[in-house]
Order: sequence, then structure tokens, then C-alpha cells
Amino acid sequence: MKSTRSIRSVLKVTTALSLVLVATACTGLSRHESRPRPTVNLDNQEERAAMLLRYCSKMYSAGDLYTAASMCERAFDTQPTNPAPLYTLAEIYKDLDAPEQAANAYRAAILINPDDFDALYGLAKTSIDQGKYDIAEAQLDWASP
Repeated sequence: MKSTRSIRSVLKVTTALSLVLVATACTGLSRHESRPRPTVNLDNQEERAAMLLRYCSKMYSAGDLYTAASMCERAFDTQPTNPAPLYTLAEIYKDLDAPEQAANAYRAAILINPDDFDALYGLAKTSIDQGKYDIAEAQLDWASP
């Protein structure tokens, strides 16, 4: 009997302490101030593309290359006049050992802006990585002023 009473006493004390801890934690949470989250107008194509590109960059940095590629593609589809997602997409394809897809991303950026040095240089570097030196030389000549 005595052991049953001591067990019950321990359980009551434990329950009381648990309630005190929960109440303390809840009080602390109610005083916690979170910073406001930026709002994105998803109807605005530019803002939506920027949000997707930020998410793409986060996933790329985290090493989730397939999700990053998907987000870059969506960002480009949302705003097809912005070549920025294509640069990141090309880098992702290089990391995925898909040089032809990387080259295609650079080519798409060049179609948007034929004088885009970064895209021309990236395309030439991709050609060099594939051992296509004569093509790379022509691309670098094109990129040179």
C-alpha cells in the first residue's frame, strides 16, 4: 500500500510540474514577437518570378538540385523575358552532369539578349567542358567586343 501511495504522489508531483512547465512555455510564446513576413503579390509576374528564383537559390544552396531546377523553370515560365533563372538553371544542370541541358539554358538566355556576356561565356565554358574547343573558340569570339 505504501508503495502505491508513493507512486501516486510521484505521479501527482510530476503532473503538477509538467503543467507548470507547459504554462511557463505558453507564457513565453505569447510574448514572442515574430518578424512580419514579406507579402508577395502572386498576380504580379515579376514578384512571383523573383519569389520562385529565391526559392530556387535556397534549394540549390541546400543541395536539392531537382527541386531547384523545377523552381528555376517555373520562374522562367512566369517571366520569360528575364534570363536570370536560366543562369542558375545552367549551373544546376552542370552540377547534375547534364552539359547539353546547361548549354540549352545558356542558349535560351542568349535568345533573350544576344549581347549577354555571362550567357555567352557560360555557353563557351560548357563547350570547353565537353571538349568542343572549336565551338568554344567561336563562342568566345562572339562574346568579345
